[in-house]
Amino acid sequence: MTSNPLTLYHQHVPKSGGTSLNRFLQTNLKSSHWYSKRGIRNIPELYQIETNFLNQHDCFHGHWGNFFFNQFNRKVDVHLVSFRDPVEHLCSRIHWTRKMMEIGKFPRQQNSKIHKILFRQSTFHKLLEKEDYFTEIIDNLHKLKDSGSNPHPYLFYLGLKIPNEKIPTSFPKPFIRDIWRRYSDQSIDDLYQESLKTIDNLSMILVLEDFDNSFKMLGDLLNLPNQIDHAMHRNKRDEKNTTKFRYRDSLNEEQIQRIEEFVAMDIKIYNYAMEKYAIQKKKYADILQKT
Repeated sequence: MTSNPLTLYHQHVPKSGGTSLNRFLQTNLKSSHWYSKRGIRNIPELYQIETNFLNQHDCFHGHWGNFFFNQFNRKVDVHLVSFRDPVEHLCSRIHWTRKMMEIGKFPRQQNSKIHKILFRQSTFHKLLEKEDYFTEIIDNLHKLKDSGSNPHPYLFYLGLKIPNEKIPTSFPKPFIRDIWRRYSDQSIDDLYQESLKTIDNLSMILVLEDFDNSFKMLGDLLNLPNQIDHAMHRNKRDEKNTTKFRYRDSLNEEQIQRIEEFVAMDIKIYNYAMEKYAIQKKKYADILQKT
C-alpha cells in the first residue's frame, strides 16, 4: 500500500473493466481523500455535489464522462480510462441488462413512472423478455439503431461536453444520449473529435483484453512497489470469470458483422485508442519484460 499525493480521475465507461480497475486503485493507493460515496456515480448525481465538497478529495471514480471537468476546477494529475473491444462490450451490456431486469433493477428505480412505461413498450425491452434474448437482440440490431438505446458509449462518455451556461440545475433524463440530444450543440463528428482529444490527453490507457500488462504499466506510473495487489477482472457472469473469455468465439460471422455495424463509431474510437496503447507499451517495454 502507498499514499497517493496526486489528483486522480478514473473516468469509468460502464462494462469496460472499470470495477476491476477501481478495486486495483483503491487497494494499492492508500489515500484518506478517495471520493467513492456509493450511489454518486452517474452524471445527474454529479451535479448534486457541491464543488467545495469535491475539492476536499483527490481520487475520483464515476460514470461522469467529461462532465466531471465542469464541476472540478483544479488540475487532474492522473486521468485514466479502461477500454474494451466494442463487440465484446455490447455483448456484455446485453447480458448485464437482462440480469438487472431479472432482479428488478432495470429500468432503474430513479427513472420516472412515465419513462418506465415507455421503456417497457420499447423494442429493446420486449426482446430482453424473450427466452433467447441475446440472439433476438443481435438479429434485430437494425431496429434498435435509432431507438433510445445507446450503441456508442465511448463516443458519448469521452466526447460529450456541454458549456456550463447550458447545463440545467438537474437532469430530468437518466441516459447520456438523452442529455446530448437535449442540451448539446455537438454533432456526431464533434463528439468523435472530442473523444480523440480525450484519448490524447489521458495519462494512461488501460485495455481489458490486456489487463495484466495494463496494471503493470499503471503500477509504474503511480510509483507502486513491485509486489502490488493486482485486481483480477471480475465478470458478473460467474461462468465467464476470466479475461480469456471472448463473446466473439461464440458468434458467427453474420452476427459479428451486425454488431460491428451497430457500434461502428465506437470501433473507430477503440482503434484510435489501441494505436496509442501500442505506443504506450513500447514506452514501458522494460517494465513489461520483467516477470
